[in-house]
Amino acid sequence: AAERAEIYNNFRNLYYGTGEPDKAIGFYTKGLEIAEMYDLKNQIINFIGNIGLIHDQQGNTPKALVYYKRALKLNEEVGNKKGMVNNLTNIGGVYYTEKKFDQAIDYYTKAMTICEEIDYKYGLATNLTNLGFIYNEQVQLDKAQQTFERALQLVTEINKLEDIKFLHLTLSQLCEHRGQTQKALDHYKAYDAAKDSLLNEE
Repeated sequence: AAERAEIYNNFRNLYYGTGEPDKAIGFYTKGLEIAEMYDLKNQIINFIGNIGLIHDQQGNTPKALVYYKRALKLNEEVGNKKGMVNNLTNIGGVYYTEKKFDQAIDYYTKAMTICEEIDYKYGLATNLTNLGFIYNEQVQLDKAQQTFERALQLVTEINKLEDIKFLHLTLSQLCEHRGQTQKALDHYKAYDAAKDSLLNEE
């Protein structure tokens, strides 16, 4: 049964990779039915979360929220903390897209609390970055800058080069906007160095 559910998952990857998300949802739904029939908890959670992700990427936020919240409830039941962080982050992302910033902050903060509890630095950095963009939109630029800097410190500690590059560029643009010319230049140089490191890795 687990193998059959995994086959549907692979078909979904094939269709989604070729730009047919509706067929991908069909295969995920079929896989979900099989996983539920045999009570395969982890597979059920994965299918539900990924159906939510496709709806989210298609802009169907009400359906995305239903699936994300369902996955969150199941992850809570099985005690999967990293899964909960992922779900909370995705729910926060939906509310951010809808400009419901208070709700987005609430879910990002819940995700961060779990990240600190389980020492999940990358999850913490991701949610700090998300918060930074909310503060930026709310023109709370001091808070935005401090939050991005904290996220940068974390991704530097765990050497996530793509995120280091992104956050240096983000901070460079923010510092330039705020008239912090030297800081903007320093962040841009660090962005350039991270970009070169990524190219060398390829």
